[in-house]
Amino acid sequence: MIDNYNSHSLRQIWVGWDPKILNITKISETNQIIHCNTCILDTNDQFRVSFVYGSNDDRLRNALWQSMCSSQHGSPRIMLCDFNVSRSVGESIGGCTRILGAMKEFNDCLKSSELDDLRFSGFLHTWCNKSSNGCISKKLDRVLVNNDWLVKFENCEVIFLPLAFRIIGTPWLNLGCKYKLCSKLRNLKKVLKTLNNDKVADLITKSIEAKAALYDCQRLLDQQPIDSNLSKLLYFDS
Repeated sequence: MIDNYNSHSLRQIWVGWDPKILNITKISETNQIIHCNTCILDTNDQFRVSFVYGSNDDRLRNALWQSMCSSQHGSPRIMLCDFNVSRSVGESIGGCTRILGAMKEFNDCLKSSELDDLRFSGFLHTWCNKSSNGCISKKLDRVLVNNDWLVKFENCEVIFLPLAFRIIGTPWLNLGCKYKLCSKLRNLKKVLKTLNNDKVADLITKSIEAKAALYDCQRLLDQQPIDSNLSKLLYFDS
């Protein structure tokens, strides 16, 4: 494991890997990015990988753009990123509909860094405000690569999975003391017993059907995030 604790007190970036598969060495870090050298042990293929968690303050992201632009060129590069900004208006539904200065700065940085989106499938929008009223969805997460990466790993692609969703309005683990935790667990035990008695019949089939229905709903919501009927199926306002 590595993190950017020396640059950010909240350790906003954590990186873990299997040492039997990869050898990763940290080169440098800031409060928004970690740069690493990586080697695939079986093939000895080497590349540069960077992990990004961009600030949601446009001004602070200027330091991130500088780090990306000054990063090493001339070798396969991949960046796994939450930039907290989209590349274009077309990547957002709901909210502001005009081209922002932050978008232009982002695209200028990618051009200077010679990076572009890796081929992907799955869901376009990777972030949502999870509101049944005034829903906003955006593409904030992406995987970027340079041309050397595309030559070296020509069959590589990324799959964006469905958004996480809330099933409980308030975080029940934020309790403050063991007594409250025990009370919550006792209440949960009662619910689970009822579920076991009333709903457990053919649980595997029901789970598969429920997962398929959830995926279909999330797929539709990714395409139509301002549909309040769909968002109400998934999200509960706090």
